[in-house]
Amino acid sequence: MTLIDEDEIINGFVSQILEQDSDFLLMSEEEQEKIYGIYTLLLTALHRALSYENVYPVVYANDAASKKVVERAISNVATLIPEISRITVSLVH
Repeated sequence: MTLIDEDEIINGFVSQILEQDSDFLLMSEEEQEKIYGIYTLLLTALHRALSYENVYPVVYANDAASKKVVERAISNVATLIPEISRITVSLVH
């Protein structure tokens, strides 16, 4: 699978999920773009962690609150997809 195919699949999946979320549809355009970006970033990192045994993705957060949210999301999904625990969330300023 090429990166273009990977991006198309992930973007299509995220769009499909979010279009069915009534809370997402009530958000401002700026909030929707931010949420969409977070979803695609995390799914891309997860896909690469699942596809390549030796890949340990790093996701960067701009503030402590964002870092905690992403870490909590990873922790909640880890029981279903243990490989997601290979994703590291780093705080950058």
